[in-house]
Amino acid sequence: MLRPRVLLPTFSAASAHNGSASSSDGAASSSGKGHDNRNKRATRVVNIVLIIGLTALTLSLVVLHNAEDAASASHSDATTEASPVAPSAPLSSQTTGTEMFPNPLKDYRELPVTYPASDPSLDTASTYPELTPLSDLYSRWPQNSHLPSSTFREHLRLFDFQDPDQMAQARRLRDMELPFKVHNVPEIDTAGDKWKRRGYLSEMLDGSMGSGGVESARRSKRRKKRSHNTGPAASEGGVSYSVAMSESNFFTWFDGRAVDNYRRRMDPTYVKPTKPVSMSSSAYFERAIKKDLTETYDPDSEHLYMTLGVNGVNQRRDSKHTFIHHDLPSFITPPNNFFVFDFDHNKGVQCRFGERGVTAAAHYDNGRNMVAMVVGAKRYTLLPPKECDKLHVITEKDHPSRRHILLNFGDMDALPSDAKGALAVETIVKEGEVLYIPARWFHYITSLQFNAQCNSRSGRLDDESEVGETVRFFGGKSDIELCTTSD
Repeated sequence: MLRPRVLLPTFSAASAHNGSASSSDGAASSSGKGHDNRNKRATRVVNIVLIIGLTALTLSLVVLHNAEDAASASHSDATTEASPVAPSAPLSSQTTGTEMFPNPLKDYRELPVTYPASDPSLDTASTYPELTPLSDLYSRWPQNSHLPSSTFREHLRLFDFQDPDQMAQARRLRDMELPFKVHNVPEIDTAGDKWKRRGYLSEMLDGSMGSGGVESARRSKRRKKRSHNTGPAASEGGVSYSVAMSESNFFTWFDGRAVDNYRRRMDPTYVKPTKPVSMSSSAYFERAIKKDLTETYDPDSEHLYMTLGVNGVNQRRDSKHTFIHHDLPSFITPPNNFFVFDFDHNKGVQCRFGERGVTAAAHYDNGRNMVAMVVGAKRYTLLPPKECDKLHVITEKDHPSRRHILLNFGDMDALPSDAKGALAVETIVKEGEVLYIPARWFHYITSLQFNAQCNSRSGRLDDESEVGETVRFFGGKSDIELCTTSD
């Protein structure tokens, strides 16, 4: 930080005094030696006073400048990037001076990957993407183990966001409702650089900058009964979050508002698959870091999963987590763009912070989904709508986890035979990459290391007339409706 430079002048009170005396017609020469001594003492006093005054002015300017720096760091807005406030000590001895999260023992961001041929003529629903039986995928790479090979073969295309020709191909696949990935996105890369800085996320979420202040905590208290989804809440130690806890690494989403009705009308013994625990975001991040730095892993131990939501333009504007508005504008702020191409039906951004091993049960969404991996890496297994009848989807209309599948791919032996044969494609979504999940494609997700992932949707796809080839090969709306209709 630059400091104000105040140069002490070479000018002295003696020279000023003598300058004025030089015009006095030589009167000083008649004053005598005593008078000269008094003048010298007076000059020294004046010099001392001047030096003290200038020193005080210098210190005042430095203090003022520091105060302005602090104010600019804590009052950032949507047009100015906030400088994170680093904690006094790193979270780990492996933490660098600019990163909050140390490199895990197994870092999938650095994993060598081979990609399919880049010939656009091959990007047709009859040839892309290549699908594999679910049992084959998980026998080669069991869910709760590290990848056994030193490289990973991708079956999804990866496009460079800065290359117009490649993005034309990506847009074509998006319009065909086929999955793919994009990288080299400045907005995502910049957000990732900031979210990895020591203390940035904790300051944004727990501190006064952007989101974690008292105001959002008070709003949260009024909305306590919404569901199991996480959000800020007031606590004596500051802002805490309701984080989902599972007794294993397997997490199934449920609508908390539907639980009482389902127990009353259908199953009084129904047990929520997760329960909330209250903790600060910094405590959650520290826990996740420790898991990344541990050799052993127990999938049957308690796991935590933290989720934050930011309302879209068609919902009430929510001022909490405003750093997400600033860091990921293309995912939440109009006009339409490549990632969110239908803001009229966008419902905002969901950001998820997963510790190693956290696995989200397979499910489908009706909306067209862009998933940005801001930090870390996840393994995604995608299954097209045509496989719906093999996946044992929850079809009860009033079930809290409707649209989800309670099959844990980590235990292939326990899966029904038809589910083992379901065709799927897997991908590792690394930091800086964005995955497109077409409408109604099932996705099963495992955190390979600590990660921060945000997604935003572009509304439903009800008219499939322009994606007839894709529907013919991979299924669509009618396949989902047929297999999810309750008897």
